[in-house]
This record gives sequence, structure tokens and C-alpha cells, in this order.
Amino acid sequence: MTQPILFPEFYHPHTTLGRELAAFYERHELVPEPRHLHLDTYCVLLRCGLSLKDEIAVHWCLAGNGFLSFEGVCCLVLGIAFPRHFGFFRAAYRKGRKAHRFHSLDFAPLLDQPLHAVRAQLALQPLHP
Repeated sequence: MTQPILFPEFYHPHTTLGRELAAFYERHELVPEPRHLHLDTYCVLLRCGLSLKDEIAVHWCLAGNGFLSFEGVCCLVLGIAFPRHFGFFRAAYRKGRKAHRFHSLDFAPLLDQPLHAVRAQLALQPLHP
């Protein structure tokens, strides 16, 4: 059993949000940075990677959920520049609209919860099957 790199003082069993977040960092060879923690958590919840298409889709989902930042506005505009993927971005926006408000959540208390339970609690559907 390997110790997760995220919050090493705690062990998060497989299938929990915390373990999946640690696996995300390991898979992409990233070092957790506090300023990116929320965005990385959104990527795990939405089952996204780090491609430009996925990053744009995450911001479209956040916009649908009621959160707009400068980066988000840039991604919305950038998404329009990719007409081939516009349907995917629009679907991400709709999933954000249908979900319970998650953009302002403190995810720390949810790290030991099963990932599927957190998604169900938020009524949040992954962007990728």
C-alpha cells in the first residue's frame, strides 16, 4: 500500500475523494499547491484531465454553477474559439447548472468520503464517462 502524497498525515482509502485527488497528483506528476487545490478537486470530481479542452470545460461547468473568475471568462471566450468542442463545453455548463452549488465548498471535510457519494451529494455528473 502506498501512502498518498496529499495530506500524508492521513490515509485516504481508495475510492475516496482524498485518495482520488492524491492519485490525480501522482498521475500527472504534480505537486499540490494551495492556490490550485480547488481547481484540481474540480478536475477529480468532473473526471477531467489537464488537456486544454478539459480545463476549458471545467471553467464552463463552474460558470454554470455560478462562479466566474478572470480565468473563467478567458476560458469561456476561448471555448467559443473551438467550435468543434462547443457541444462538450455547453454540456459542461449545463452539468454545472444542474449541480448543487459546489464552487464555494470547503472540500477538506469531504476528503474521506467516497467519491461517488460526494458526486451524488452535489448532484454533479462527470464530464467524461
